[in-house]
Amino acid sequence: MKTQIVLGKNHELATRDFLDEKISDYDSVLLDIGAGDGKGSLRFARKNPKTLVIAIDSSFNALEKTALSSLKKPSRGGATNLICLYGNIRESTDDLAGIADYVRVLLPWGDLLEGIAERNEIMLNAISKCAKVGATIEIVVNGEIWKSNLPKHLEHLGEVTPQFFIENSGKFKSCGIDVSESYEMSTDDIVELDTTWTHKLMSSRDSALFIMAKAVRI
Repeated sequence: MKTQIVLGKNHELATRDFLDEKISDYDSVLLDIGAGDGKGSLRFARKNPKTLVIAIDSSFNALEKTALSSLKKPSRGGATNLICLYGNIRESTDDLAGIADYVRVLLPWGDLLEGIAERNEIMLNAISKCAKVGATIEIVVNGEIWKSNLPKHLEHLGEVTPQFFIENSGKFKSCGIDVSESYEMSTDDIVELDTTWTHKLMSSRDSALFIMAKAVRI
């Protein structure tokens, strides 16, 4: 699957030349991997106009509305510094290699979560290769899914805890991800995570079990 630029219901091939031309207009690049509906990416782009925000997800329909919103005039909520991409990060690495100053993987699901939990070299290398050397990488996992609603096809995965990232730091490091710290996030930190899921979750409760791993691309 070739990486596609989402333009509402339409899409076009994403070329590295196109991305490099866009990058030249900005001070830095944020890459949201597994961005879901991309609304958090859009809000970040609005607040940080000097950063090019790239949101990528393997669901084309998930990013459709956000892509349309970003194309509006800034006065109407648009953001010219957001690019929505449809693609699987494992197959988009060449298009995105070394592109990001900051990589976020917020509440991964499906094969993205599975790849992280299994310490899958292909997935971890795909994540790291998209970052520049020295870039910040943040991974946030919902630790509650192992306690309540883990899908059957993920039951073979070991529970992801803060210790998981520390105990497997060697594996992550071999894939270019040098984990510096891992911890349970405070309620305030969770509220600050700008995703649709966290907004919905924290609107009806006081706490959640989210695991943050911070790393550097080496």
